[in-house]
Formats: sequence, structure tokens, C-alpha cells
Amino acid sequence: SLRRARELGCTVILNPAPASEPLPAHWYGLIDYLIPNESEAQALSGLPVSSVAEAEAAAGVLLSAGVANVIVTLGGQGVLWVNESGVQQSAAHRVSGVDTTAAGDTFVGGFAAALARGQAPEQALRLGQAGGAVSVARGGGQPS
Repeated sequence: SLRRARELGCTVILNPAPASEPLPAHWYGLIDYLIPNESEAQALSGLPVSSVAEAEAAAGVLLSAGVANVIVTLGGQGVLWVNESGVQQSAAHRVSGVDTTAAGDTFVGGFAAALARGQAPEQALRLGQAGGAVSVARGGGQPS
């Protein structure tokens, strides 16, 4: 459970896919990194998310709920990382997209793996984005 992970001192990363409504209120304060895509950020925050500015506003709502870091994946617009220190947008890698099926999962996996290896969050974001870029250049969720 999220509470047990917190008790054990684990970093909690939650990819709320597929979110269609807000999470239980007591979860937010237990999450170190919440990583929704645009539609999930909209469902969790209750705000429209069709632009980077709207994604930032939605992330602000989630921070106010208690999440330490919100990373909204924005497809071809990259990622938006928001925390109490500010906002950072990282542009997407330019690739010829074939299939976006596994892009979000690959991003989260690369990000989590880099953090687990002790890399800084900024480096983990770059690794996650590189993995996501590779995944969209190939067809199929599993093969990519």
C-alpha cells in the first residue's frame, strides 16, 4: 500500500492510468511522483487540460492536494514537471512516430529505473523521455 511504502521510506511513483476520477484524498500526501497524461490530469484535477498552461494549472491542484511532484506527460509537447520549487517543461524528442501505445509506460519505467539507480530527477526525466521516444518509433506495445 502507499502508506506502507511511505513507512518503509520508499519513493512512491504513481502512474494513475487509466484515471477517470480523482484518487482517494488520503493518497495524495503519500505520493512522491504522480505521473498522469493530459486526460488523467484532467480527471484527477477536475480542470480542462488541452494546453501546457492548463496542464500546469491541473498540476497545481494536485500539488495542493499533497503530491510532492507532478509530471504531466504531454505527448509531442514533452513533459511538464511541477513541484513547490517551480515548473519545468522538457521538450519531446523529435522522432517519426509509428505507434504511441507504450510511450507513457516506457517513460514511467525509464524514469523509475533511473531514480532507483540514484540518478537525479532531471536525469531520470531525460532517460524516461528517451525511452518513450524509442518506443513510439516502433509498432506495438510489447515489441517497442
